[in-house]
Amino acid sequence: MVCFLSVACQREIPEDATEAAFLAGEEAGWAGELFESAENEAANKTETNTSNTAIDECAAVTWAQPKGTWPNVITIDFGDGCEDRHGRIRKGKIIVEVSDYWKNSGAVRKITTDNLSIDEVEIEGTRTISNLGLNENGRYEFEIVMTGSRVKAGDKTVSMEINHLAVMTEGYSTEETEDDVFSVTGTGSGINHRGNSFTSEITEPLIRKRSCPWFVSGVTEITSGKRSHTLDFGDGSCDEFAIITGPRGSKTIELRR
Repeated sequence: MVCFLSVACQREIPEDATEAAFLAGEEAGWAGELFESAENEAANKTETNTSNTAIDECAAVTWAQPKGTWPNVITIDFGDGCEDRHGRIRKGKIIVEVSDYWKNSGAVRKITTDNLSIDEVEIEGTRTISNLGLNENGRYEFEIVMTGSRVKAGDKTVSMEINHLAVMTEGYSTEETEDDVFSVTGTGSGINHRGNSFTSEITEPLIRKRSCPWFVSGVTEITSGKRSHTLDFGDGSCDEFAIITGPRGSKTIELRR
């Protein structure tokens, strides 16, 4: 989901909007999403397997203790490179430390990377997801904190930290992950590839469907210095397009998978 990784995308949009694309917490946020989506996807594939080791079409998934035992550590190893179901080439490892069954209030899932890259983009960082329990509407709430995040493509590096709240709006009554839908709010801050600091704020909740590799709707506002831009993820359709708007107008951009 990182626009700055696409040369074609950069050429399409004005300079100030290109800057905003770099500033959009989506660069580092994308890395965070990949940590979670990879862990969820791999864990889902091992739910019905009684062995502590499973191989999906892309990764070797190993549980340190028998599944259903807490705490536990899951290692997702993509080896020297494999293609996932969304067509991305993943390398390296994702290590997931879990304190308890994810639906239990207080459960913490800590995700770290080990030489992880996706489509030759290096991704580092730690993402911690804490189950805050059920809200007044009976829906699960999760605090998502990402620190030390770094996304590097060639000689361009973007770093970011986030503090988000994700509310599970669909899929909470099943054990499947494909029907899960989350509404995400919160803020972030970081440094873009030019060394300029920025902040990001979700002004309209970002909607994430586990069945789709992109956010399907929602708006993020990105501010650097005195300039602000918005990144609009659309009307709910699962597609790779978003609209970025800045002082020089709006432009449709293509997001990376």
